Amino acid sequence: MFFSEGYEFGNLILQERVMQNMTQEELGEGLYTATLISKIERGEFCPNRLLRDRLLERLGETSYDYETYMEKVDYVEWNIQNRLLSTLESEQFYEAESLLQQYKEQYEEKCVISKQFYLAMYLQWLERINENTEKKSEEYISILEQAVKLTIPNIDQKSIQQLVLSPSELNLILEYIPYEKTKKLKKRYEELFQYMEQKKFDLESRALMDSKLALYFCRYQLEQIKQRKEKKQTSKEIIISLLQKALQVCTKGIESLRNHEKVYFAFELLEKKQAILSFLLEEERLLSFVQIEQYKKEQEEAKAFFEVLNRLYETYHIPKKTNNYTIFYRRMELYCINDVIRARRKMFQIAPKQLEDICSIRTIRRIENNTFDTQKYIVKQLFHRFHLSIEMQRSLIVTDSKKAIHLEKSLRTTINQREYEKAKEILKQLKGMISMEQEINKQYIEYEKVHLDYRTKEIGKEEFIQRTIAILEYTMPLKVALRPFGIIQYSNGRTQPEEKYFTNMEITIMYHLVQELEGKEKEPYFLILQQYFEKLEQKVGLPSILGMYGLVMSAIASDMGNQGNYEDSIEINKKIIQQSLQVRHLEYVEKNMYGLMWNEEKIKGLPEKENLERILCMKDCITIDNYNKNKRRENWMRNRLNKIFNS
Repeated sequence: MFFSEGYEFGNLILQERVMQNMTQEELGEGLYTATLISKIERGEFCPNRLLRDRLLERLGETSYDYETYMEKVDYVEWNIQNRLLSTLESEQFYEAESLLQQYKEQYEEKCVISKQFYLAMYLQWLERINENTEKKSEEYISILEQAVKLTIPNIDQKSIQQLVLSPSELNLILEYIPYEKTKKLKKRYEELFQYMEQKKFDLESRALMDSKLALYFCRYQLEQIKQRKEKKQTSKEIIISLLQKALQVCTKGIESLRNHEKVYFAFELLEKKQAILSFLLEEERLLSFVQIEQYKKEQEEAKAFFEVLNRLYETYHIPKKTNNYTIFYRRMELYCINDVIRARRKMFQIAPKQLEDICSIRTIRRIENNTFDTQKYIVKQLFHRFHLSIEMQRSLIVTDSKKAIHLEKSLRTTINQREYEKAKEILKQLKGMISMEQEINKQYIEYEKVHLDYRTKEIGKEEFIQRTIAILEYTMPLKVALRPFGIIQYSNGRTQPEEKYFTNMEITIMYHLVQELEGKEKEPYFLILQQYFEKLEQKVGLPSILGMYGLVMSAIASDMGNQGNYEDSIEINKKIIQQSLQVRHLEYVEKNMYGLMWNEEKIKGLPEKENLERILCMKDCITIDNYNKNKRRENWMRNRLNKIFNS
């Protein structure tokens, strides 16, 4: 990772640690001594990427929603990690075992984080190949304890509130506490609940931890209730109280998932929620009328979504159980610095000789052939030449302000919810917080303003298109963006497929631009974007790029269907649904379910009213929209369904 001037890694660590009233010992426990943390903060020592990320995660700076540029040595390790996660999630256990051995040989001793990752993945492998065994083996428990204590050495002596933890470390603790010999499990769950209340987490981390903590607590609580019932020493009133506590926790876990359109552990939680509600409703005489009605409503809602999720998992052959470890190590949008430089230079058709003011032709060749350890000052200048920026904050804007990052996310949310006037106020506030001298920031702010002006009808379509193209060209000339992929012919006779690299902002602008174009004007945009994502998918796998892939390829699939290319559209629909469910994301599932149904209906030539499958699909889509709290899509789908019934 590289950093912009005036915003070095050590400064970030220092500012965040002081702001959170955290000592150097607390931040570095299990990773570094206070002396080394002090050196990091003074810029005298910089850890490797995995340790940098862990320190940032302990400070609440996760990278789920950012683009990240990595040096080649880090990218190679991540690539093996990525493949290992995919094989475990798709239950390819033979391939996973081989990758585990490869990772162990190459990286286990690299640093404590690499070793902890290896042990966590080995635990996941052991768990899945022995999933029919309820009791964990002594080997499993021993490895789990080792994994936890690699970075949390004092877990047995301290309360969880005394620790500073990343999401993956919290996950390891959650797995470990049932096997602690000196602590009571109920007390540990209480500590975890308090920790989650006290610490600020982003939506992704909260969805992960709230859902898994809720599931594990509900399992524990139901087991306690079962034991009390068997002993017949507990009144029904106390049993009801314990069930209501479990219901409260379960509902909170599900709500965290719904807020982020995710289904981590949702299948298991919904199953537990239905069981808890059934137990409560068996004792109606001890409940008020209001409670009975509320529980029946919740039971119906939980059952409806559980059945939809169950059908989807079965249809797309997805394991219903969420992996306990892999899901905490998934990362999106990671790119190798060397590959980005090579692709961007060739896109702009800049000869190595034209970059001699930055570095020699030999250095460029070595960078692009991945035989050169990139140097900070060279990479920064090359990225600047290609209209890119390498920053610690890896969102759509360049800033050292966490408040600005949060505002940018809020802006996206309000636009998606069509709260345009509120979005304009946020945009105005955001503009005053970031440097407009940064080309990337200028592009972002000006595009969002044009986008909002168009949505509020302050400008027309033609003006929107013209201004959007001009804004895109701050970093990417349109003729460069739309130039078809081809084969590069070298003077020595060697050929190579052309590469491209677009930033997420450039892709977002092109995506919104193409929505307003008509007929053949769309074709070059869709062609380039489709080829770009297909090549990227082949290189890194779909889970790593699912966010932008789902956004763009859903639109491409819809356009294919409108053009009568139903089979290719169906293939994309199914791929997005399957991969989204595999990693427990729900953002693009409903849209592609509807698109899939529409395409199949056209192939069969079925009229809407006589197609029972259409009606069932639309009802499932409404259930998913309700779960996602997407009122706009839910209302649209309900209106479509009512038209069918009333026609």
